[in-house]
Amino acid sequence: MERKLFDDLSDRDHVAREDDFRAAKRDEVAAQADGAAEERDQAAKRRDATAQDDQATQPDDRSRAAADRERARQDRAAAEHDRWRAGEDRGAAHDAISQLKGLLYQDEDNDEVMLLLGQAQGMIMAASNSTPLQALLELSNRAATDGTDLGAAAKAIVRDVNEGREGRS
Repeated sequence: MERKLFDDLSDRDHVAREDDFRAAKRDEVAAQADGAAEERDQAAKRRDATAQDDQATQPDDRSRAAADRERARQDRAAAEHDRWRAGEDRGAAHDAISQLKGLLYQDEDNDEVMLLLGQAQGMIMAASNSTPLQALLELSNRAATDGTDLGAAAKAIVRDVNEGREGRS
């Protein structure tokens, strides 16, 4: 069978958590860079006030402070992108579950389709040692891949499994 939708959603959730963690770390680094830049600016101001002959190091301090600020801006931009991507991953998982629920509600009054869904779900569980939810998500993935409804996807899965059994006999 194709890669399980459940695994994809689980992977995306894991990636989203990692993105959030990276974003938090980048924010910390950006805050530290801002602090270092501020310290360099203050040191340059102190030297401005106390000595004219120390002018050679002042531009270096200001240059380093500007570089620190630029790194901080880049870290913040990267953190923002990580947060955006994490949100997208979470949104995709939520949308997939909502679509699955919608598909199930369409067929809930059709006993024949519901029995076929259960049969296909059981076959998926047996073939891949998956949970009922994982099997249902795999069934939904098959429907999306085939461009059909859940009933047609279930029928195709049952047919494929039965043909595979006949081929082994």
